[in-house]
Amino acid sequence: MSDKKEGLYQKYYVERTDGSSAVGGKHERCPNFVLDVVHDPHARVALRAYAESCAEEYPALATDLQSLLEMYPDTTVKRITINGVGIITNKTIISYEYIKETSGEPGILSVTYSGSSGEGSLSPDKSTDCVDGMIINAFNTGSA
Repeated sequence: MSDKKEGLYQKYYVERTDGSSAVGGKHERCPNFVLDVVHDPHARVALRAYAESCAEEYPALATDLQSLLEMYPDTTVKRITINGVGIITNKTIISYEYIKETSGEPGILSVTYSGSSGEGSLSPDKSTDCVDGMIINAFNTGSA
């Protein structure tokens, strides 16, 4: 049976290096979920979300996770739309600055996006994974 039909099942055996997953250890019966950032495009989305979620409490971990994403870039060509204009790109990450440059909108922008990885908004210091079919809207909210 293929993974697409199987659902969640034990595909890997995970053992903690500190020994706490051994019998009687704190993590003896804790479930684990393995992400393959090289072959699974959904893993990239999950890893980026985890990095953003833990950034305040574990900044070094968040930085390491971002570095891992950069080390294994997704090179698949994607079709995205910015302000109604179709664009073909091999970008793995879309930043506010890229959207500002590509859209040609001057000043301060309000940027929203939607796609298979979810929806959200971008501020000047943020970026998001670039996914095929992504729709981005960028509108001028005033001058810089």
